[in-house]
Amino acid sequence: ASSRALAAALPQGGEFAFVLFAVALGAGLIDAELQQLLVVVVTVSMVMTPPLYALQARFRPREDAPPFDMIDTPETPVVIAGFGPSGQIIGRVLRVKKIPFTVLEKNWQHVDFVRRFGNPVFYSDATRLEVLRAAHVDAARLLVIAIPDPAVSLQIAENVHRHFPKVKILALARDRQHAMQLMDAGVHFVVRRTYFSSLALTREALILLGESPERAARSIETFREHDERLLSRQFAMHRDQDALVQSARESARELEQLFASDRPENGDPKAAANDAVELTAAGLAGAPVGEQGTPRGD
Repeated sequence: ASSRALAAALPQGGEFAFVLFAVALGAGLIDAELQQLLVVVVTVSMVMTPPLYALQARFRPREDAPPFDMIDTPETPVVIAGFGPSGQIIGRVLRVKKIPFTVLEKNWQHVDFVRRFGNPVFYSDATRLEVLRAAHVDAARLLVIAIPDPAVSLQIAENVHRHFPKVKILALARDRQHAMQLMDAGVHFVVRRTYFSSLALTREALILLGESPERAARSIETFREHDERLLSRQFAMHRDQDALVQSARESARELEQLFASDRPENGDPKAAANDAVELTAAGLAGAPVGEQGTPRGD
């Protein structure tokens, strides 16, 4: 089962591939035609991985699990569905701020582990409407969906939006496609899981390649603002894969123009050397599938 899951996840390319393609193009290792082909290949792989992963999960043998917990808890302003690394960080901050919260986690082995550290968590399935009612989601101000499985998080979002429309929903998205699906399901705020960490790594890469910290920060901010606008545009066409690919190509050109307009015109000898670096950031926009939010992009 684990080998099958790994095989389903390995074919997916990542946004960093676009960085490498842009650097390779700038260094003359590949031509523009091959770069565009590679962008399309990685884009398609990122689009197809979530359904392939969900398909293999349907055939995964299940271990014997204990019965779900009986949920007996008072109303809290926050309900967290999923208590992995992201859910735990949210819970730690809420606890320090003295904000009560209820946690629902379906992985019983994970529940046993986090309970050893004193974390209150109910072993339960947040996709079930009766579980959401027992956790008093209807009385909560916020539901935080911190579940990496796209199908599961979408089902929870759709249930809550349909039955508890007044509850604000915040969710983590696995990638860009998942983010748009969550937005379509009525989620108020979406964050892609590796978006901000990828931006931070890219900023450090630019600095190590000779950019000043200030200029690197400005480049990253330019990319982030452009990418958020792009996600909003792509959300309107996210069911049309051909349109998404075309949008990704146009976005790469738009971002390259943005970086070009930010180039120093004073004859700085570093400017030419920085061209390839700036194209690196431009390559990041090549994928219509990556990670982000309302739009807001980890």
